Amino acid sequence: MLYHLTYMFPTPLNRTWMPHYSYMFTPAQLAFLVSCLAQTSSLPGPILEVGCARGHTKLHLNQHMDACGLEKPYICLDTFSAFTERDIRYEVHDRKKDPRFTWHGFGNNDQRWFDRAMERNGVHRVRSIQTDVNEFYFSGIGTFPSACWMWTCISRRKVESW
Repeated sequence: MLYHLTYMFPTPLNRTWMPHYSYMFTPAQLAFLVSCLAQTSSLPGPILEVGCARGHTKLHLNQHMDACGLEKPYICLDTFSAFTERDIRYEVHDRKKDPRFTWHGFGNNDQRWFDRAMERNGVHRVRSIQTDVNEFYFSGIGTFPSACWMWTCISRRKVESW
């Protein structure tokens, strides 16, 4: 009966009641990221992720790190307020991305929510930095990362060397 009601009357609470796949990546893509962690585990330096949305992938990868005993800093850079208008123009005009994509859908986010999600899930190695990656000086991280995922464009400048 409950399933029938949630099907007939969909609400945001259905996400709590009904199982759903919460990743923006396929299982094969997540497996690839896990293999990248394994292949770079002996390298010094933090893991760097540019564009972290709400943190689902971070939770997955950090639970894997816990299970493997891999202890290194995990740094996440994000605006936590969607793509900048300039980056959207670049993605649509220069990279020919679909202008109908929900670029602003990532704006329903907040660094405090992200940090709280990490804390509630027992993830303590993640450090979030609210920034526009195009304005960020990567040398401020201090050391070259052992692994880096970039889910967002760096359209307006080239990344300087560490």
